[in-house]
Amino acid sequence: VEGRFTTGILVAAFGTASVISIPLMWIFLKIAYILIDNQEESARSRADSERQRDILSGLLDASLVMQQKEDLVELLEATIQHLQHLFRQHHFALLVYGRRRNVVRHLVAPGLSEAEQRTLLLHSHLLLTGHPEQLFEQLNALSTPADASLRWTLFPLWNRMDRIIGHMVVKGGDLPQESHKAVELFRDQLAAGVENHLLRMELTQLANTDGLTGIFNRSHFQNTLEAHQDAKRQTPAMDFSLLMIDINGLKPANDGHGHLTGDQLIIRVAQLLKAACRSEDIVCRIGGDEFAILCPASRQEQADRLAERIREQVGERPLKLKDGQLLPISLSIGAAC
Repeated sequence: VEGRFTTGILVAAFGTASVISIPLMWIFLKIAYILIDNQEESARSRADSERQRDILSGLLDASLVMQQKEDLVELLEATIQHLQHLFRQHHFALLVYGRRRNVVRHLVAPGLSEAEQRTLLLHSHLLLTGHPEQLFEQLNALSTPADASLRWTLFPLWNRMDRIIGHMVVKGGDLPQESHKAVELFRDQLAAGVENHLLRMELTQLANTDGLTGIFNRSHFQNTLEAHQDAKRQTPAMDFSLLMIDINGLKPANDGHGHLTGDQLIIRVAQLLKAACRSEDIVCRIGGDEFAILCPASRQEQADRLAERIREQVGERPLKLKDGQLLPISLSIGAAC
């Protein structure tokens, strides 16, 4: 085949080398690709293992925090810190509802703007009525410029009675399936912790009631006011209102009709205040004839309407004495937000 010419020898040598080297090169490249794939798979496996370990560690830390934190807002803040550490590309907001589900008792959303926080507070009913997409459209409109990759994900918090007690809202890109499951684990753990805190709060409130009227006492008022002030500093969109109320003419009633009548007058005013307020409003007796009403998630105009409603109801319901005489009730009320 080679012949006697140099060119033929070179061509034959090149052909022979090609026939031998090409299969060897293919085998070598095949082995190299397999090794690279194995290394990448091992790296992914290690990353997944580390991710799962971080999530389990975060769940354990969150569980310990839930047992240690006595304040509900601190619990919510700690949970968001754990989530933010695990999902750095996303922002989280936690809403906890009161007895009336359309009233947000607590909102913790450090990664959201004040405008987004106010939108969540004003339109939280859309989450409860099954129309979260309408709320998310309003939130998207606040983004400037609009981010096409921005997504809002909703995770409801359920209690043992299958009642929604809050929502977790996630701002960011689409959550992968593994991340979605991890957030659900945090959600379930948080829901149990929030429910336990709410039950403890109700038990604590029972111990902080005024013996005469059955409404909250001064100590509970001071603690609740400080908690709302702290929440306002943490989340500026969390407005609250305060009404200070004083009974006019209690001393003349005691002097003219006896202290028992004075006690009945105090009790009647407490009943009227409770009847005029929402279930979320906190009515307290802070002195002999002094009352305070703390109204979560309310603005100045709502406080003014409440003051007017109290004035009307008090004027329509005087205290009837044993001798049939009607003792009119007069209050002095101041309102602020």
